[in-house]
Amino acid sequence: VAPPLIPIMADAHVTAWPPNDQRGEGLYAPLRDVLGCTYETDVHFAAYSRPDTPARLKNEALPLLAASGGVAMVLMTFDVDCEEAHRTKQPASDVWFEEEFQKLGLLDAVMPSAFVARSRGGYRIVTVLARPFAIIDAEGKDLWALHYRRCCAYLARTFGVVADPACADWARLYRAPYATRDA
Repeated sequence: VAPPLIPIMADAHVTAWPPNDQRGEGLYAPLRDVLGCTYETDVHFAAYSRPDTPARLKNEALPLLAASGGVAMVLMTFDVDCEEAHRTKQPASDVWFEEEFQKLGLLDAVMPSAFVARSRGGYRIVTVLARPFAIIDAEGKDLWALHYRRCCAYLARTFGVVADPACADWARLYRAPYATRDA
């Protein structure tokens, strides 16, 4: 199975479509490149795949894309934040990360293909969905958010991994692991 093609943007400030006509600002790349390449800019990616629409998408795109299948969510991407790091605006400590690493060992038994990357304030878990989750309208958007929050609850209940449920927005952008962060 080919890796999914994921939209990437030079930074988190790319204007979403519609209404702009700057559909060429976003590019699509194989997931392995998105997660493994080093970027000189603050590259961000999304968890959906719609290669015929190479742009950052927003809710208003759903009715325009509904007739052709909507938007396919292909990744489940979780942000796990160190509360202290976010409170103090300092990087997450090595001690905190070592404690989290023990939990990730248990997670690996259930999700062996999950990609985990440390971030300034915690870490990110990225896994490819077994089947794409199609969003074609507001109801689909709400169902995705519910599914995402249930997955967060599962991670917390089963592994003690507390993922940020605020990342349930289907159009959310995530910083690529080896992007050059803005100052």
